Amino acid sequence: TMLLVSRADCLAIGLGAAVILNGETDWRGRLWLSVAFTGAAFALGLAFGASAMALVGHTLICAALAVYLMAVAQGAPERNSLDKPILCYFGETSYAVYLTHMPVLWLAHALVRHAAPALDSASGLLVTLACAPITFALAHVLTRYVEAPITTIGRSFQWGPPREPAQATTRTAVSG
Repeated sequence: TMLLVSRADCLAIGLGAAVILNGETDWRGRLWLSVAFTGAAFALGLAFGASAMALVGHTLICAALAVYLMAVAQGAPERNSLDKPILCYFGETSYAVYLTHMPVLWLAHALVRHAAPALDSASGLLVTLACAPITFALAHVLTRYVEAPITTIGRSFQWGPPREPAQATTRTAVSG
């Protein structure tokens, strides 16, 4: 496992993306930058092995994803492919899945196999696969009955000065 401080670069990239996103409106260059970062990360991994990927590859992947998400948030055409109900559902429950998957996995393996989670046997694989629906059911309940009400309360406050409406995208201006 990795400690949070060992991936603070990705946290900083996400924070930087949020700051940049509040000031810029052109997404076109970001998509190519995202592809370039991803390509550079894979090239490093292929050329120098796992150590290069561990040193800088993950940072480049984080940067690529931040650039891509900034472009999507600003109306890049790729956004349309992400507006599927199933993807929205997984996006809404992903944090609860993240919080619950390891406790469910460890508890299930301890109860059924009396061992730590492992995929080295058929029983380990079956217990792990059985954890998926349990994890998603628990995540659904947590999202609906814990996270959603807290989010509603948080959104009821005005945290800063009112924002100006976002500029219309070219597509909206042409069709409107």
